[in-house]
Amino acid sequence: MKKALTLFAIIALGIVSIQASAVAAVPENLAIEFWPEYDDGQILFIAAAEYSQNEPLPIEVKLPVPKGAQVTWSGEILGGPSAEDVRVIPKIETKATYDEISFTLNKSRRAQVEAKWAGIQLNGAARSIAWDWVPEFEAKSVQVGVKAPSQSSNVNMSPKSVKVLSGPDKLNYYVSAPTPLSSGQTQNYRVTYDRAASGPSVTPQQQQALQSGSGQVSGTGAPANVSADNSVIYALIAIGAGAIVFAVHALQKRKAAHDERSL
Repeated sequence: MKKALTLFAIIALGIVSIQASAVAAVPENLAIEFWPEYDDGQILFIAAAEYSQNEPLPIEVKLPVPKGAQVTWSGEILGGPSAEDVRVIPKIETKATYDEISFTLNKSRRAQVEAKWAGIQLNGAARSIAWDWVPEFEAKSVQVGVKAPSQSSNVNMSPKSVKVLSGPDKLNYYVSAPTPLSSGQTQNYRVTYDRAASGPSVTPQQQQALQSGSGQVSGTGAPANVSADNSVIYALIAIGAGAIVFAVHALQKRKAAHDERSL
């Protein structure tokens, strides 16, 4: 009987150890993205995490979204065609300053969640976005990006952007420098810009032109300046962000795939 109890205790401790290891996994990189007025009047919010290749699978992932944001996709980014990415139904837990999205990675060490958030404050042509959150998890590096809508000006963000990239949809992408993310330390994200135009930044017709590989945005007749792949390369060279830049490419692919399915 004692041997049986001892064996049970060892097994139980092993299970607890495995669970603790999964919970304690710290992402190498965390990308937080704001795409205001991209295809509707709301913000497309995206959070993506990448874990070390030395981190054993499965990995328990925790990603933040603003409170009340509607999760539209979450899962594993495999790095190939977006149709092969693995969608996972997440667990959503409300925290004090954000909603925590959690799920398990079984095939990849790249995780992503997308959500729609009605977080834009309007004052005539002036727009502003504010999100303050206190993470309960860490990341070795966090980077914030903003995709400015068409016909926007006076774009500012906090943390401050260090580089502006141009994508195939002719929209500018502002990116901050990577910094460590500490548990319990308040994160203050701010975006302001002016935009007198109404309606989405990129219409379904423009998205379809981009997805078709024509390299042109419908209605302009002009080729895109930088492809999504080249944006990643330029970002990597320009700001030395390292592996976190994978998120920019993954976000573009996932968003394009979603728009294609909705057309």
